[in-house]
Parts: sequence; structure tokens; C-alpha cells
Amino acid sequence: LGDLLGGIDSGFAEVLACVKKRSNVLGKHLVLYAGDHPVEGIAEELDAEGCLRLRLADGTLQTFAAGEVTLRPGGR
Repeated sequence: LGDLLGGIDSGFAEVLACVKKRSNVLGKHLVLYAGDHPVEGIAEELDAEGCLRLRLADGTLQTFAAGEVTLRPGGR
């Protein structure tokens, strides 16, 4: 963790690449709670700012800067 946090000084893109590699969420079916509003979809990617991009059932991508995530059984 110290190496990862030290990387913040050298650039967020490098830290973000490391987080993406270690993610247990990307590619998984999940429910994200943004406040009291649940949104279900596939965690597709983290954008350049570190926000989660969620692919919804209708095919659209929605971006979230914060929320509580619950993985769904049987997801990818």
C-alpha cells in the first residue's frame, strides 16, 4: 500500500492502472447504491478520474463517483 500511495506523487494514471489490475469489481454484475437509489449493472471500467462506469441492462453506461457496491451471485 505504501508503494501505491507513494505513486500518487508521480501521477494518478499510474495509481489508477494498479487499482484496475487489482480490482475485484470490474467485470462483475453488481448493485451500486448511490444514496437510497440502487442501480444494477456490470462494472465495466474506471475512468480517468477513478469513477466507476456501470453498464446498465439497457446498454447505457452510467458513471458513479461514489456509492456502496454489492456483488451479485452468478455475475461474470
